Amino acid sequence: MIGKVLAGKAVVAKAVGGATIGTAIALGSMTSAFASDGQHITSTKASAHTEAATYTQAQAKAIALKNCGGTVQSVSFENNAYTFLIHGQDNQDHHVKVNAHSGKVVKVEKLSFSRSEAQAVALKNCGGTVKSVGFNDGVYTFLIHGKDSRDHHVKVNAQSGKVIQIQSAAFTKAQIQTIALKNCSGTI
Repeated sequence: MIGKVLAGKAVVAKAVGGATIGTAIALGSMTSAFASDGQHITSTKASAHTEAATYTQAQAKAIALKNCGGTVQSVSFENNAYTFLIHGQDNQDHHVKVNAHSGKVVKVEKLSFSRSEAQAVALKNCGGTVKSVGFNDGVYTFLIHGKDSRDHHVKVNAQSGKVIQIQSAAFTKAQIQTIALKNCSGTI
């Protein structure tokens, strides 16, 4: 009886082992097929992106500065266009958009409030230290580490100089670290 049971287990083990090997072979061939498709898709996306941006950021920057002399404060790339925030020689900030495919200036906007003026407004509404500054669609976004030990995102409209949004972190960095260490012991 014990011999039959052991023999039965051996048969089951061989059957399970065979099924496992068969599954591994099938999955291995499927993975290879998907991998080649994935590489094709990725290479197509990469070449499409390369074709779209025929002007480099440096070339677009030169074009923007030719249109509006000054110092580039920031740059972003979206919808096949470079957008430069330039602090002009007239002591005003300018938003210059250059098409990455044609190299043509698509939009020039003189901003009523400079970055430093908008920063003063942001700090007045939320005291602390500015950690970073962003600019998108006529809005300055300041990341401020507040006196309350929380981080705050303060958005200031570049035309009106008014605060349009303040988002504050719910917890301080110390509180977040305490919560993390309760859930997973170790060091940060």
